[in-house]
Amino acid sequence: MLALGLSIQFELFFIYLIPVFILLWLILKPKFPGPKNLFYALITLLLVLSSMIATEIKFHFAGISSLVSAGSLVGGSQNFDFLKLFSLNILPQYKNLDMVLGIIAVGLLALKPNKRNLFILVWFFSPALMLVLGAHNAPWFMIGRPAAAIIMGSYLISKLKPNFLIVPVVGLIIYANCLAIKADYGQGQTFLEPDKSAILSKQIAVMDYTYAKSQGKDFAIETVTNPLYINAVWAWNYDWYFPKYGYKPTWLGGDQLPPYNTLKKATGKEKYLFLIIDETPRIPPVYTQNATKNLKKYGKLLEEKSFDGLTVMTFQTQKF
Repeated sequence: MLALGLSIQFELFFIYLIPVFILLWLILKPKFPGPKNLFYALITLLLVLSSMIATEIKFHFAGISSLVSAGSLVGGSQNFDFLKLFSLNILPQYKNLDMVLGIIAVGLLALKPNKRNLFILVWFFSPALMLVLGAHNAPWFMIGRPAAAIIMGSYLISKLKPNFLIVPVVGLIIYANCLAIKADYGQGQTFLEPDKSAILSKQIAVMDYTYAKSQGKDFAIETVTNPLYINAVWAWNYDWYFPKYGYKPTWLGGDQLPPYNTLKKATGKEKYLFLIIDETPRIPPVYTQNATKNLKKYGKLLEEKSFDGLTVMTFQTQKF
């Protein structure tokens, strides 16, 4: 229960592990714990999740509700081919083998429904529960599936007869994977690669730019960066960096609660307004469009400059 609670705390999407846990319990039918152990397990889970539960109650379960519309809220849908992993991990050059290998592997495991086989099948297919809600540009929740696919592929190889065929087959698989690595090396995306906007040197360059562009005059900022609507990054950055210039900008966005309220609200006397935009594809364009439209009500766009991960739009105030 401790591991389950920590997983959900780290990433809300992992709440899907609860029905997976229940499904495994129903399929594998382990010995039911005694009342004392069950009580301690539930108390541990509740304690670990206590802060998250309190937050959900305070905000009327907004986080849980957002899961229902995850596909429409964060960047649209994606298609995930569950059986494609077999060809990717066994013979990458032969893409059409994925369906055949997948069906054979799943079929052989299902024909012998012992606890080992059932566990691997649940492991492999459990992320499908999240796809019921729609894909959400968070494919890392499927990170464990390749290991399950490799185990299932290994099971297929172990059934080869006569046994001497296993060595050349494994050799062929290793050779095919080496060719695929050589062909695709450097072309893929680093898994969980941090956004370019998260690099401190680029954030400092943005702050230097806003101070230089404002020429010592008061200015306000608005941001379309992660986390959306919460000025965590830039409130912190300007709070520790402002001594270099002697003053802080004001904040043009929505009201901020402590500790994110280190920038005062814009007064309308600022000469320049800056919109700082994260270029990550994980933020849908509609948020940038709305913020730009809002700032155009108050000022005239002078310049738009990219910092390779962050874009800054400079406005000169005309009215507030």
